[in-house]
Amino acid sequence: MNNLKQFRELIKAYEEITKEDIEKTAKLIPFDEYSVFYAFDIAKRLTGFGSTHTCTLCKEVLGQCTACTWYHINWYVVEGYRELRDDNFPCLYDESYHAIYDAEIADQLLLAFKQRAEYMKNKLKEYEERRD
Repeated sequence: MNNLKQFRELIKAYEEITKEDIEKTAKLIPFDEYSVFYAFDIAKRLTGFGSTHTCTLCKEVLGQCTACTWYHINWYVVEGYRELRDDNFPCLYDESYHAIYDAEIADQLLLAFKQRAEYMKNKLKEYEERRD
C-alpha cells in the first residue's frame, strides 16, 4: 500500500471538517438556477474527493487503483473481492461515498464526511486485524 499515510490523513481531514468550512467553501462555488447545493464540488475543494486528478490517495499512487489502500483493504476485508468487482475505483463501493456525493445541505454533507471517516477507520481496523 503506497498511500497508507495519505489514507490516515484523509480520515483526519474528514473528521476535522466543520459546517463552517462547508458553508465557506459553498460560497466560492457559482451555483446555477437548477441547484442550491453542490456537495461534490464542495467535497472536491475540501478533500480532493471524487476525481483521480484531485484525490490525495489517487495522486500518491498515480491513479493506479491496485496500489491504493482502498484496494488492499477491500482485498482482505471483502471476501472474493476480485470476483465481485473490477480493480478500478474500489473507493466508490460503499454508501459513505454516495452520501457525500448526494448531500443536499451542509448538515447532510457534514454528517456524510463524519460517516466516511468512521467507515474508513473501521475498514482499516478490519484490514489490520485480518492481516496480522
